[in-house]
This record gives sequence, C-alpha cells and structure tokens, in this order.
Amino acid sequence: MINGEDVVINELKLGIKSLFKKVFFICVIFTNLTLFVHSQEGEVTIEYIAHASFRITSPEGTQIIIDPYASDVWIGYDYPKNLTANALVITHPHYDHDGGDYRGLKMPWDNTPKQYRQIGTYQLADMTLKGVPGKHAGNFGKEFGQKNIIWLIEVAGLRIAHLGDNGPITDQVRNAIGTVDILMMPADGDQHILKNSEAIEFLDALKPKIQIPMHYCIEELEKSGKCPGGLLPIADPLKTNTKINNIGGDTITISKASLPLNSEYWIFQPSSLITRSDNQ
Repeated sequence: MINGEDVVINELKLGIKSLFKKVFFICVIFTNLTLFVHSQEGEVTIEYIAHASFRITSPEGTQIIIDPYASDVWIGYDYPKNLTANALVITHPHYDHDGGDYRGLKMPWDNTPKQYRQIGTYQLADMTLKGVPGKHAGNFGKEFGQKNIIWLIEVAGLRIAHLGDNGPITDQVRNAIGTVDILMMPADGDQHILKNSEAIEFLDALKPKIQIPMHYCIEELEKSGKCPGGLLPIADPLKTNTKINNIGGDTITISKASLPLNSEYWIFQPSSLITRSDNQ
C-alpha cells in the first residue's frame, strides 16, 4: 500500500527530473546560440596578393588563397613563395589563375595546399565554399572548354564572391549566387574581361556593398616597366554613387557589422612580399 507521503516524494522527484531536463535543454540552446552569434560577429581578414589573387582568413584562422598566378608569365611579376593557406581555390586553369599548373609549371609552394577546382559546395572548417558553374569571357579558354567557376565564400556571416574571368551574368549564375556583401571583379581600363555594361549587370544583380577590383595591370610590379598586351591599369568605379576607399596597404579586416551602408570601391596595394620593379 502506497501512502500519501510516498506519492508526494515520487511526484517531487519527477518534478526535479523534469526541471533538470528543461534547464539542460535551455543551456544547450543558449550555447548553440552563443556559438552562432560569435560566428556571425567574427572578423574576416582579406589580403590582396596581386592580379586576381587574394588570401582570406576566417575568425578561426582558416585560410584560403584564390587564384594564384604563375610568376613572370604574361604579367611580369613574381608570386610570393609558400604563402600559408589551408587550401587553394581556383576559378579556371589559365596560368594567371592556377599558378601555371595546367601548363605544367611549378606552383609557388614546396608542398602545394589542397585545391578546390570543381563546382559544388564544400565545408572547410568555419568557411563554406560554393563553386557555381560559369563561362570564361570572350573567346578565351577554349583549350579547356571555357570553364570558369564563380566562387561564393560564406564566412562569419559575410558572403564574398570572386568572379574569376567570367563573362556576362546569366540567370543561372544570378539565381545560384543571390546577393553578396563583397564582390571581387575584373576592372582594368581595357575592359579585358568584362565590358562596362556587363560589369554593371553583375553589380545590379548581386548588389555588393563592397566592390574589390582585380585583374588589372600593376605597373609598379612590372619588370619591363610597362603593362602586358591586353591589360591596362585599374579602372574607375562604374557607378557615380560609389565611394572610393584607398586601403593604403594589402590587408584589411571586416565583419558583417562593419559593412558600409553605401557602396564602396576598395583599392588595395599589392602584397609587400612581391619584388618591386627597378623601372619605377
């Protein structure tokens, strides 16, 4: 026979057990929410190497290098040797974007990092890499089927897109990428890759707060003292309401919270690790 005191004790035990479960559940939610907020608020470092190559470092220290170029092939300057990175992200197999690997040239690493060269979505620690299929601009790249991958990097709440040598935007690309915070896009005065009208279509579709120009001649690095054929120095912003922000170096740190309210055009200095020409 169960007396009233036993019933009260059992109910009390059940109540305490249920309370502990609820407290544990709340703690798990709070911990996950804290980790999520931390990942969203972390700072990302963007470092310009030169040409179309960048190194991006996540809040956890994960590093990728996009589109290393082959030293002294077409563009007359060196690529720094053995730059630290967890992985290389390659848009297409031209020598000024894949370190010369497609041509059988020695890449600038003693031990080449892991490489991402195919379309798809990949998780690299606290970075998500999404390779979207595109097409190389103009008539270039027919030897490899005009393959070009537009890379979308999602890190610490930021969405960063690198166009490589992509031609005009398509509905497929527009839908696959969506809007971005930062857009790395070709911008030389010769319109070597994108015509101005085509570049504006990318800006209108992806709506970046920050444009980072790339793939232009950097005369101070050219050993010949002049730009190679078909490539001119950096072009001006295409939209009159875009503020020019001269970074004054090769590296900057940014977070989702520190994005500018209005469109900016960030001009980096090339990496200090690259040998400067004696012709300047």
